[in-house]
Amino acid sequence: MVRAPVSIVNTAPGWLLALILTLTLTACDNANIRTSSDRAAVRARAETAYLNEDWRTAEQHYLYLTGQDGTTAEDWYRLGNIYARTSQPDQAIAAYREALKRDQNNSSTWYNLGIVQLRQATKTFIDMVNRTDVNDPLNMRARYAVTAITELLEDRFNDTAAAE
Repeated sequence: MVRAPVSIVNTAPGWLLALILTLTLTACDNANIRTSSDRAAVRARAETAYLNEDWRTAEQHYLYLTGQDGTTAEDWYRLGNIYARTSQPDQAIAAYREALKRDQNNSSTWYNLGIVQLRQATKTFIDMVNRTDVNDPLNMRARYAVTAITELLEDRFNDTAAAE
């Protein structure tokens, strides 16, 4: 005699099935709470490393946070600042742009983005001056641009206030 397999769904009383379903849903909720709790712990470690100017550690933590759902503009802003302070302008610009996607009204993000772009422009003009003929009229214009941007960055746009 061949017996058919017994199904727990067919034989279990309704309360047992409800209990199993409740435990499954509770496990899912606990996983979300744990993830949220873990994210808060990572954010706390990221902020501590950032304030201590431990850029490598802060970068790792902010990269983790920016890779998660619910990323904040502040996470991207801080990551942009880390890249700006560690001479990675392309990454800084990308991070600032991500921050602006989440908060277009943050003046500090706009300001820091502009400063990084001015620094890149200055580097481009310096490279041009060093690689082109001194008598080329554009070489002279590039020198003026370097002088003007440098003075602007040094005298009028002390960027330490915004890059916090």
